[in-house]
Amino acid sequence: MRKRKCTGRFWPPVRAMIWEKAQQLFQEEQATTMGTDFKGITATRQELWEGGYFYQAKLIVLRDLWLQKKGLPTSEEEAYIHLFLLNLPRLAGGRIPLAPGSGVQRGRQKGDEK
Repeated sequence: MRKRKCTGRFWPPVRAMIWEKAQQLFQEEQATTMGTDFKGITATRQELWEGGYFYQAKLIVLRDLWLQKKGLPTSEEEAYIHLFLLNLPRLAGGRIPLAPGSGVQRGRQKGDEK
C-alpha cells in the first residue's frame, strides 16, 4: 500500500516537532537511567511509538502551541522563569522590593537591627 503524501499547513510541521520532542524525551530518560553508560543512542520511530514517547511528546507540543497562540509562556519558558525567580534573591543580594515604589525591602543585610 502506498503512503499518502503529507499535505496541509498545520500537521506536517507539528508532526515533525512531535517526533523531535519524542526523541528528546527518550534520550533524557536514557541519560537519567543509564548514568555514565549513556552513549546518546537515538531510537527508531517504532521504538518511540511503542514506548509511549510519541504520545507524551504530542501532548507537550500541542499544549505549547496552544499556549503560544494564547500568548502565555510555554513549558520551557515557565521553567526558565521558575529558575530565574529561584535565583533572584541571590542575584539581588537578598534585598527584593515587595511592591514597586513601596520602599519596603525583604531580607536583611549585615548591620540591620532586629
